Amino acid sequence: MSMWTVYDLDVWGNAEDGFEVNDWRPIAKFDDNGKDDIITFLYNKELITTDDQEKFVVEESGECNIEIYKAKDGEPLFSLEKLP
Repeated sequence: MSMWTVYDLDVWGNAEDGFEVNDWRPIAKFDDNGKDDIITFLYNKELITTDDQEKFVVEESGECNIEIYKAKDGEPLFSLEKLP
């Protein structure tokens, strides 16, 4: 089990021109038992409106980070950072 900090992202842009993360802020801590728990956690905390796993891309970015995107257009939604 790992402890993560969840960051809300301030995103600029669109699917056609691309997205850029302008700022981020920590909004929650999360204990996971695997990648599949992340969307359920965000849904239960009412940070997203559906728990349909097919609507999101959960991508590992190195050992200490996970990025979550909308599957439809690639818009970044959240970032998770593993705590030491």
